[in-house]
Amino acid sequence: MKNQQIDQSNDYNPTFRVIKGFKIVHSATQEQLVNNAWNFTFTALWNNNVFSKTEIENAKESIDQFIAAFRVKERGHSVFCQRVLLARHYINAQ
Repeated sequence: MKNQQIDQSNDYNPTFRVIKGFKIVHSATQEQLVNNAWNFTFTALWNNNVFSKTEIENAKESIDQFIAAFRVKERGHSVFCQRVLLARHYINAQ
């Protein structure tokens, strides 16, 4: 086994990655896409926060409206998740 150096600096942050070219095997429903996008957003941005049911419903409603604006719903989901990753990158850069 080769010697591998591990970055042990204090500024090391694991990152989320999107797999390019990933194909969805089955067509997800709008509700499944919204729930997935919410879970992704919550994990990426606010993993240690607690939200009320009303706040979660409002967030999901906004996500639903964003995804619904796209003709191909899976594309809307992908664009939304990419924007979440950009927001996380911006926050980490501060």
